[in-house]
Amino acid sequence: MQATLPQHNLSRSDVERIVRDIVLAGHDGVPSQQTREHSNSAPKLVVSISARHCHLTDQHVEKLFGSGHTLTPQKDLYQDGFYAAEETVMIIGPKRRMLPTVRVLGPTRPASQVELAFTDGISLGIDLPVRAS
Repeated sequence: MQATLPQHNLSRSDVERIVRDIVLAGHDGVPSQQTREHSNSAPKLVVSISARHCHLTDQHVEKLFGSGHTLTPQKDLYQDGFYAAEETVMIIGPKRRMLPTVRVLGPTRPASQVELAFTDGISLGIDLPVRAS
């Protein structure tokens, strides 16, 4: 079962405001009573974050790594069937700055996409959109 997230086109200022609100709400670092009560009974939630990675189509894998090449799993991810591949790509931005080793995630997908952190976009000279991955 795969959940679909609604598409949101949040501005950078919206993201900063949301993060600021969350950080300030828990500024004392002490979990609330409600959090403590639910922590013993609630199922564990695993959250994984990858600041930069890419997803490729079969066609793009072959163009980048050679005809007939398939992704080589390096490490399983928490989501069943998904993995970090041994393959990496270099991303070069309009400022001619680069990210030399952006990890490819597998399996291949119907469309290729690159996911970067805001700071990567600034360094590369790209105005990155914010949306659900």
